[in-house]
Amino acid sequence: MGSKSEALNGFNEWMWQLDQSTFGRPLFEEYPRLDVRHLNRSGLLQGTHRIEWSDGSAAEIEGQDDGLKIVHRTFRYPENLDDHVRLTWTPCNFGGKRPWFICPDCGERAAVLYAFPRFRCRACHPLVYASTHRSEHWQPEPVVMVLMI
Repeated sequence: MGSKSEALNGFNEWMWQLDQSTFGRPLFEEYPRLDVRHLNRSGLLQGTHRIEWSDGSAAEIEGQDDGLKIVHRTFRYPENLDDHVRLTWTPCNFGGKRPWFICPDCGERAAVLYAFPRFRCRACHPLVYASTHRSEHWQPEPVVMVLMI
């Protein structure tokens, strides 16, 4: 069995590797997101609606037969970003059905898509959660949906 200092050095090396894998990468909380559960409960999967986020970006979503057309505008990119995101539905255990986005890149089901700059699932973006960086002195300011029309 190794000494206490060897164990501590191993722990410090592990912490350093963990920090290097996430340090400096953009955070999920800093980018706009669309949650299909919220959109469904709010009736925003049908018709045309405008959504704005607290970072100043906005999107127009239009419900179509097979999914959503999303036109996203953000201060980070000068041009409008057009996406078409398909929807699928799965039955719930006690009746009804649950909507899911189909990620345009990987084709997997996702409840939440993040705009970095295009709306994709979390597996397709190089983003990390703020909890991997959080400390008592720093808390990220999340980007939240502020207006739905």
